[in-house]
Amino acid sequence: NAPSFYHVISRIANQAYLMDDKFKAKMLDVMYAAAEFSGVTIGTYMLMDNHFHLIVHVPSPDESIPDSLVLKRIQVLYGKIETERLADRWNKMRQEGRDAVADSEIARYRYRMHDISEFAKTFKQRITQWYNTNFGHVGTLWTGRFKSPLIELGEYLATCMKYIHNNPVAAKMTKSSSDYIWGAPGAAQ
Repeated sequence: NAPSFYHVISRIANQAYLMDDKFKAKMLDVMYAAAEFSGVTIGTYMLMDNHFHLIVHVPSPDESIPDSLVLKRIQVLYGKIETERLADRWNKMRQEGRDAVADSEIARYRYRMHDISEFAKTFKQRITQWYNTNFGHVGTLWTGRFKSPLIELGEYLATCMKYIHNNPVAAKMTKSSSDYIWGAPGAAQ
């Protein structure tokens, strides 16, 4: 499998305008943590008031990711304490001769890496958990599953990026995407 680029899109349920500055700031933190955990790269993004757009580069699946890198990525998402607990658990299993069980548990994390669906699921779930905890919301935050069409390299990729960057201009939120801080062009300023 070759590395791929995807245009990831998802909307807030009922087209609600929930994504204020605090929400968007948290989204950026979670987006980059989920990307690091997943081993994907965010090419560009635009966080609007009721939806988001991302272009994500997903490398070819790699089952040879070393355990040390799996643990490093787990720590980004789950924190130091949980990572140390898992490392101790797996080390103990190996000392007891239960290598296959430890390998199976590590493989479940490794499976979630280099996969667009697992990245988007992790990203959206963690945002939903944060929102529900902080705002007393119950249930899903998003309208259905995300969309993630595969993008061909070249002109189509450039056209897609231009479309994404133009979102706040088309919505009359700003005159220039470089003035909009919740998108890659404005964040780069």
